[in-house]
Amino acid sequence: MIFKQFMYSFYSTKKVAQYRFQGLGKTFLFIFLLSIVSVVSLYFSTKDNYDVLVNNYIPEFKDNIPEFKVINGELRTTSGSEETYEFDDFTVILSPDSIRPSVDLKTPVQLELLKDKVSFTADNRTETINYKDLATDDFSSNFIKTSIDDLLGISNVFYLIFLIFSYIIAFIMLLIQISILGLISKILSKRMNKYLKYRQLWILSSYGIVIPTVFVAIMESLNTTIPFQSLIFWFSALYVMYNILKEVPDQIEQ
Repeated sequence: MIFKQFMYSFYSTKKVAQYRFQGLGKTFLFIFLLSIVSVVSLYFSTKDNYDVLVNNYIPEFKDNIPEFKVINGELRTTSGSEETYEFDDFTVILSPDSIRPSVDLKTPVQLELLKDKVSFTADNRTETINYKDLATDDFSSNFIKTSIDDLLGISNVFYLIFLIFSYIIAFIMLLIQISILGLISKILSKRMNKYLKYRQLWILSSYGIVIPTVFVAIMESLNTTIPFQSLIFWFSALYVMYNILKEVPDQIEQ
């Protein structure tokens, strides 16, 4: 039944208009399922990045991490001079004599161990923290290797939590979008001489938002950026709602 309602949302506004009489329970179930569609693209893109990170970057970093140790809040290395280690998109720099992060980035992500602090740069944003402020008194290459092993052991749990959290956020966002569309449809319905309660408009909005939601999910799964995506989303949602409301009889209290 829910699948049929989902398919009707694409081509039968007349059928969708009849759903204004259904209960809220069935509508919420439909939104729950629609939320799955909205996070499918996020799932696959996140899974690909996750697999690359866990299977490639992290093991490579662990196997090639340079030897260092922090003693009395200062970095100590075997050579005593600056060392640079470059991976695919990640650079590690050991600068035992430097007190400021490097300005020239060699890769999009850069970890720099300075004389008295650690600096991490990603997305052109740099964060630094003093060694003395770290939650360990034994910050060294062996400590990082041990921490990586511990994280890899529970990484699937973190991934599952991330997906659940993303699904909850997607569901909440759909509720907000449906509520906004219902409010706009309230104004639209009066101008179209329809007599619908907000509860009925809210139910119809949950079906009227299917096409733009699926469209956005497909574009994101293809890693395609659409100019004015939000504008297109709301315009298409209102267009669908307009056609749904046209199927509602005039001058009749619903």
